Amino acid sequence: MIALLGLMDTSFLGVYAKASDSLVILPPGASDAVVGEISRVLGVEPLRVTVGGSSLVGVFAALNSHGVLLPEGVTEEELRILRSAGLNVAVLRERHNALGNNIMVNDRRALVHPSMGRASLRAIEDALDVEAMRSSLGGVPTVGSFGIATNRGVLVHPGVSDAEMEKLRHFFGLPVHRTTVNMGSPKVGAGILANSRGAVIGFESTPIEVARIEDALDLL
Repeated sequence: MIALLGLMDTSFLGVYAKASDSLVILPPGASDAVVGEISRVLGVEPLRVTVGGSSLVGVFAALNSHGVLLPEGVTEEELRILRSAGLNVAVLRERHNALGNNIMVNDRRALVHPSMGRASLRAIEDALDVEAMRSSLGGVPTVGSFGIATNRGVLVHPGVSDAEMEKLRHFFGLPVHRTTVNMGSPKVGAGILANSRGAVIGFESTPIEVARIEDALDLL
């Protein structure tokens, strides 16, 4: 299922939310109508929460069906809310603390900002129950902003080379495709919320972009 939407007055809805096959996390300020539609399209329950008092949930949280990884500064109440959803909740001490921007993850694999240390890599693997690999995407280190991975497919920005695409296919064991979002933006991860059931795409995206995303994530 596919829908074109905005969240918190922007078409880059991945800045404010993260989705997995088990739930979608969004800020408390998101409208009930939009939250309801996102929940319907993705086929998961919504959970409203901030991260360190910020509404930029998609920027700071890395999420899959196994757990959620958060930066330092998250509050006890935020941890309680996330644990109430049955998630494994972990806090990572890492200077690249915009974890949602710096980690592209599904339920089996995680691509991680190339400057993250070995200890962070191990923490990511433990918290999210994945195999992790450090890499950029076409020279861009913020892989979570410029790519998105579900359990059905991987989308990356157009600057990723053929050699990198092949490396990603081998690592994720999934089809990997290039696209833009929101009328030509390379910030694919920031412009899409997706899981194995559906995708919510920034409302400024063109029909060609929508068709590419739908095909790449095996949602036809």
